[in-house]
Amino acid sequence: MKLQFEEQTALIAKQIAKQVERFLETKLQERKLNRQKFAQDSGIPASTINGFMNEESRVPTLKTLYKIAQYFDCTIDNILGRSDNNDADRMSYNDISFEDVNNNIRDFIKVRLTEHNLEQSELGPLIGRSRDVIRHFMNGNQKTLGIELIVALADYFGYKYNE
Repeated sequence: MKLQFEEQTALIAKQIAKQVERFLETKLQERKLNRQKFAQDSGIPASTINGFMNEESRVPTLKTLYKIAQYFDCTIDNILGRSDNNDADRMSYNDISFEDVNNNIRDFIKVRLTEHNLEQSELGPLIGRSRDVIRHFMNGNQKTLGIELIVALADYFGYKYNE
């Protein structure tokens, strides 16, 4: 079971890293931006951006994805290749704080637990994680979730990240 979890996490991480690299390559080319200018304007360290672009399979944090979404006025699902839809009706990340993003994730989890009649400790193993990971996040002991876990939650419940 532990090996399966590690293999699943590694696969998700590799897919996320590759998709972020593709997204950034495309957006930087479209806007005729160099990495240094993007780093300066977005507040993301140049070393982090270079790590994404140099195929180091670096997985961004939720906060970094949030900054990329703000900068390019798109959704995290767009960055991750989970949606091509970039409707004007969608929420802009410029309208919400990072703390609010985490609170929205907590609210999402709370509603889904109720809908599926699940306890916090039951959800982690259902998505290949520990029994305590959801509880620690929900209780505020963990400020944010890794993007791999957020993707696993969205996949498990059949939602896009931005819903």
